[in-house]
Amino acid sequence: MNAMISILAEIPEDLHETLKGYLESHPDWDQDRVFSSGTSLFLFKIVN
Repeated sequence: MNAMISILAEIPEDLHETLKGYLESHPDWDQDRVFSSGTSLFLFKIVN
């Protein structure tokens, strides 16, 4: 069983606008998928 944890984070307005634009042009992605992917890549890079 996978546990789900919510994270509330403040981000700069420019980043928010960029994220909105990305999500509008990539309808198969959502905010959770973007943040999950980004977090995974960050953790991968600091471990390797």
